[in-house]
Order: sequence, then structure tokens, then C-alpha cells
Amino acid sequence: MAKVNYGSRWITETVFSSMKRMFGEYVSARKFPNMVKEMFLKASLYNMFITMK
Repeated sequence: MAKVNYGSRWITETVFSSMKRMFGEYVSARKFPNMVKEMFLKASLYNMFITMK
């Protein structure tokens, strides 16, 4: 039987919620490759801010 990780979804929901509060809900880029770059940048900045605390 495979191990089931019940209750692990709240961790990702917390990160998404805090990223939305920090950077806003929307992506300002119009082209998909630029959207991906923007999201990587936001995720990198979020990780950097979290490690600075």
C-alpha cells in the first residue's frame, strides 16, 4: 500500500496565500514565456525574503 500524505496540502496553500499577499494575485506579463519568468522571479524573491527572516 502506498503512503498517503494527508494534511500536506495546507503547506502549499499557505505558501500560495503568502505569495499572493506579498506580490499580488496577477501576473503582469502577456506572453507565456514571460509569465513563466515572472513567476520564477516571484518565487525566488519569496524564498529569499523567507530565508532573511
